[in-house]
Amino acid sequence: MKRVWSPDELLEHWTLVPHEHQLLGNKSGSTRLGFAVLLKYFQYAGHFPHHPHEVPEAVVTYVAQQLAMVPETWNQYDWHGRAIKYHRAQIRQELGVREATVADGEALSTWLSTQILLSTHRLEHVREALYQRCRESRLEPPTPERVERLIRSAFHQFETQLGERVVHRLSPSTRQKLDTLLVLETPTAEASPPAGSPESGQTVLQDLRVDSGRASLENLLREMTKLERVRALDVPLALFDH
Repeated sequence: MKRVWSPDELLEHWTLVPHEHQLLGNKSGSTRLGFAVLLKYFQYAGHFPHHPHEVPEAVVTYVAQQLAMVPETWNQYDWHGRAIKYHRAQIRQELGVREATVADGEALSTWLSTQILLSTHRLEHVREALYQRCRESRLEPPTPERVERLIRSAFHQFETQLGERVVHRLSPSTRQKLDTLLVLETPTAEASPPAGSPESGQTVLQDLRVDSGRASLENLLREMTKLERVRALDVPLALFDH
C-alpha cells in the first residue's frame, strides 16, 4: 500500500461513516482504534494488514483523529490476542466476506492458469488479479505466503497444460525429430564431422542456440545449416494458434 496520502484521498477512502461508528460499540483504547483501522483497511485493500507497519502512518493518524484519540494508541493494539481474532470475525460478518478455504485456493489457482496467464505472466499483474478475484468473490485472501504458492501452482498448471496441448498437435515423426535434438554428439575416430555439425558432447539443441558470431562466410554457412535442421522438423505453422 502506498505511504503518502492526500487529504482528499484520506477523506474518500478512510472516513468512518455513522454506521461504522456504531460498530465500535463499547470498544475503548487500542481495541477501538485497532478495530476501526482494520475495518477501513479491509474495505480499501480487500484484506487485513499482516503487521502494524503495513498501515501508513497518515492513515492511522486520520482514523485516530476521527475517534478523538492519539495515533500512538495504535502501537498498543495486540496483534496476537483474542481481541484481534474477534475483530476480524466481526468485520468479515459486517462486510459479508469469508475466509478462503483450501478448495477456494485451488479454484483461484486454476482460474489464474486458465484465464489470467493467457494474457500476462507479469507477477504483479497476476497477484493483483488474484486479489481482485477475491474481492469479487467476497473472499478474504489467503496469507501472502499462500498467495505466492498459489501463483506458482498456477504457472505450473499453465505450463503443463500448454506443453500437453502443443505435443498433441505434433505428428509422431515431428516428436521423434524433436527428441533427436536432445541427443549428445559423441566423438568418433573417423573423419571430421561435416561443417555445421554440433561439437562433441553437445546436443543439437545446444548447437542451434549458439550465437551466430561475427559475419563471415563460415558462420553464414553454419547458420544456413541450422535453418535447414529447423525446417526439417516439420513443425506445423499453426502450432501456437491457440
